Amino acid sequence: FQFYLLVYSLLNLNLAKNKLEGKIETILTPLKALRNMYLFDNVGIYGSLPDISVSYLKCLDLRLTSISGEIPSQYFQLDSLMLPAKAYSADELNANITKADINND
Repeated sequence: FQFYLLVYSLLNLNLAKNKLEGKIETILTPLKALRNMYLFDNVGIYGSLPDISVSYLKCLDLRLTSISGEIPSQYFQLDSLMLPAKAYSADELNANITKADINND
């Protein structure tokens, strides 16, 4: 029970370079208080970003992971979003940023 409360109330989580494996959906979904999450250099993390509220999150670093797929527009509202360069072209990212900007007006 205490461990669950600790995980639920985490504000910063740095798991970079830990050889983690699994779907990004199962990592992001339960962490509702998190402000900063660093998962870079964990190529075993895969899947698409879940279409969930991320209003609590400020920074998400997913460089050197294996995530792919469509990026829900709410992720472009983060102060810092770092994505794997191989997974997304500049055109895809520009299209998503434009959608996010339009949704804010």
